Amino acid sequence: MAAIYTSTPRPSPGPVVHHSAGRHLGRVASSVDNCLMESFFSTLQRELLDTRRWTSRAELGSAIFEWIEAWYNPRRRHTALANKSPVDYEHQLQARQALHTTAEPAA
Repeated sequence: MAAIYTSTPRPSPGPVVHHSAGRHLGRVASSVDNCLMESFFSTLQRELLDTRRWTSRAELGSAIFEWIEAWYNPRRRHTALANKSPVDYEHQLQARQALHTTAEPAA
C-alpha cells in the first residue's frame, strides 16, 4: 500500500531541523528572518499543500518546485523592484524601452 503524504506531516522523534540552513538576512535569530520564513511557509501551505493529497514524496517535491519557480518567485513583489513583481517589472521595462526606440531622434 502506497503511503499518502498530506500537508500535515507526522512529527518524528529526533533533533529539530531549522529551515534557514545557516543563512540569515540580519542577526542570528532575527525576528525578520522568522517573519519572512513564516510568511513563505504560510503561503506555501495555503496555496499548494492544503489543496490536495500527494501520493509520493517525488510528486510533492515536483509540485513544490513548480509552485516556487512558476508561481511564487515570478509573481511575488520585491522591494528592490519598487514593490513590483519580476513579471510586472519586466513588462514595464520593455514598454519603456519600446517608447525610447520608437521615439523620433532629436534633430
